[in-house]
Amino acid sequence: MKKPGFPVRFYRSAALGRREYSAAAEWSAGVHSRYAVVAPNPNPEPLTDSMTQPITGVTPAELTEVPCKVIWPTIGAMALGRLVGRLSSIRFGWGEFFTLGKLLAVATLPFSLIVFGWQLTPYGCRRYMLTNRRIIVRKGLMAVDQRWISFDDFDTIDIEVLPGQEWFHAGDLVCRHGGIEVLRLAGVPRPEALRQVCLSMQSALVSVRSVVEHQAAKTTT
Repeated sequence: MKKPGFPVRFYRSAALGRREYSAAAEWSAGVHSRYAVVAPNPNPEPLTDSMTQPITGVTPAELTEVPCKVIWPTIGAMALGRLVGRLSSIRFGWGEFFTLGKLLAVATLPFSLIVFGWQLTPYGCRRYMLTNRRIIVRKGLMAVDQRWISFDDFDTIDIEVLPGQEWFHAGDLVCRHGGIEVLRLAGVPRPEALRQVCLSMQSALVSVRSVVEHQAAKTTT
């Protein structure tokens, strides 16, 4: 079969070129419309004082009190729970796994469930809350403040691990002022982590307060 001559091949290539050029022009127009540069507003709205959080999620203690963390105590906060911990810590046996303490931990499981259930009742429910101002002990299902101290009311925080609490990796967090105990958080899980959080919040609060007082003194003079 004889191939088409020059005029036919020329017209076909020209039509194909027009289609490719048209598709390229449409794509270019779409790209420019998608990434078009918007001119800045010559009359922007002025900033107002409604922004109370210069850093998102951080609220100064002078403005309002904001909850930061809630800690639920372990069963090591109660005497029966600590008894379970002491029995479970007995290492008499064979190796690290086959010990008398492991068997007693299984045998005393009903007592552990009883203590855990008591901590969820309206009379036994208790948790600890950290805000940007205070450390609070809350009790009951309605979370009523039972005891609390501000970050100015203590200068040291000690950790006391009572017998039986080490099984639960827990301990008592004791806040002291001048060597006198002002607040005790019993049965705190991983108490060292909470201790560092409390000390960091206290240090930040004192630093911010000193800067504000310094600025206020400069403005008055």
